[in-house]
Amino acid sequence: MKLIVLLGSGLLTASPVSATLPQVVVKQNHESKTNNNENGYLDKITKIMSSEINEKNQKQIKVIFLNSIVKEGSLLKIDSNKIKQMQNLKLGKIFLSKEFSSILNELYASKSIVYQNNQFEFKNQKLLTTTRGLWIETYWYWFGYCKLHLDNQLTTDLADAFKEVYDPLGSIGAVLYIIPEFTTLAPTMGPALFVYGGTGYINSVNSLHKGIWFGTYGFLSFGWAGPWTEQ
Repeated sequence: MKLIVLLGSGLLTASPVSATLPQVVVKQNHESKTNNNENGYLDKITKIMSSEINEKNQKQIKVIFLNSIVKEGSLLKIDSNKIKQMQNLKLGKIFLSKEFSSILNELYASKSIVYQNNQFEFKNQKLLTTTRGLWIETYWYWFGYCKLHLDNQLTTDLADAFKEVYDPLGSIGAVLYIIPEFTTLAPTMGPALFVYGGTGYINSVNSLHKGIWFGTYGFLSFGWAGPWTEQ
């Protein structure tokens, strides 16, 4: 089974646009974050994004957001007058903040946002997976944040793989054996799962037998947080 995630196209999964966004800050879990704490900042604004952006307005907000981007020198910024067209003070405050400016320019540097056809656009970023039971959830307004979902069977396979793990190094191989796509995550994820208890810990998180999920920023490139129980 193959899945392709396209950042520019919104959420390409079975979940509705109004799905609840993750709140990493209030969860008890292991976290691996970037130096600039992108995951932490995005976690703080996800509740606002979830409540203010929906199926009816998300296309309009996306257009206004992209049209509000201007380039000064080598950096991008948001035009405060254009962003007011959203007529949403909460979103305007986020988009004009210094923290979001950092996120915006990282997206530009990584070519997640590009200038083409005389306008700024989200570039379709593809993440191809061949692991059955793995699917990726994201929206354009998560700005690079995504949720990596493992179904019950894949979670069980991961837990079983840890039965043969006896040290942190072996834990890395266990993660990669079950989920090859986690190349950049395994070096920290494997040892963390091992320290927390390996098989027993994974099974405890999957107590509802619905699977587990991890949060990540930058499509696996900038660390991870989790796991959490699928509800």
